[in-house]
Amino acid sequence: MFGMFKKKVDLSDLSKLDRDDLKELGKTMKGERYGVILRQAAEQGSVDAQILLSSMLAMLMRDKNDLRSLQGLEDEFFKYSKLAATSGDANSQFNLGKLYMSKVDISDGKLYSDDHDYVRQAEYWMRKAQAQGHPGAVSVVPSLEDIFRMAH
Repeated sequence: MFGMFKKKVDLSDLSKLDRDDLKELGKTMKGERYGVILRQAAEQGSVDAQILLSSMLAMLMRDKNDLRSLQGLEDEFFKYSKLAATSGDANSQFNLGKLYMSKVDISDGKLYSDDHDYVRQAEYWMRKAQAQGHPGAVSVVPSLEDIFRMAH
């Protein structure tokens, strides 16, 4: 009886899927099929799908210990986070900045030339998130200023 009130999600233009559509699809589709639709929607321009994938992949990466599967997750995380960050999502911008910074080793107090691009990318995305008031970026960017200067 209550099933007749379910929202029917229009899949004719995946770029228009919003948060509510994605939530409804998550309830009604099986895992693999939902993943395919979610990825297609993100690639076709659904910012909500980009953000959802970026967030889900960030959580999966935090929980993984297997380096082989982590690399595949990192590649996907990068792809969808960059789409969401480019679309203006501050959380994705911050997470992308953190990913770039995680690739830099300054444990000996030196910034090697191989790491300059990573630091510049981290700075770019962190400052974008900071400009939008992202709390993590607001608090961490001042502590990274010296490292950012070393890369220029």
